[in-house]
Amino acid sequence: MWEHQLLRVATGHQAKIADARWLDDESIATNDRKTIRYWTPRSRQHRALLSNLGAGQFSSDGKTIACLQPKSITFRSLPHQQPLGTLLMLPEGQHAFITPDGQWRGGSQAARHIVYVVETRQGQETLLPEEFLKRYDQMDESTP
Repeated sequence: MWEHQLLRVATGHQAKIADARWLDDESIATNDRKTIRYWTPRSRQHRALLSNLGAGQFSSDGKTIACLQPKSITFRSLPHQQPLGTLLMLPEGQHAFITPDGQWRGGSQAARHIVYVVETRQGQETLLPEEFLKRYDQMDESTP
């Protein structure tokens, strides 16, 4: 019965719904392994769509989704879809976890695969982690 009611509300998916989670008393998220849709079941209103995320897996409490791409896993909070961080699978068995503010942690050789791309008045620059830290780590947050 519940599944039949969900299918009446959760229209628009291009594939079979693989997972669904209540986010709060009013909202539900459905996942078809390619897109995530947010719904208000009582009113049958579609609230938001996230696409091109890859296969997703909801946390048991419904507050986080892990979106699997070929070489990364991105974690987002629900229902506001705020990025929490991305786990990158790097060459040579290395890995790194990058936060939305650009901080990262990784394996012993991960730094060889990490670069920062920054926009300056002179244009776009690509910096190695040590160059980025040297230039920007001591800057006041209000500095442009």
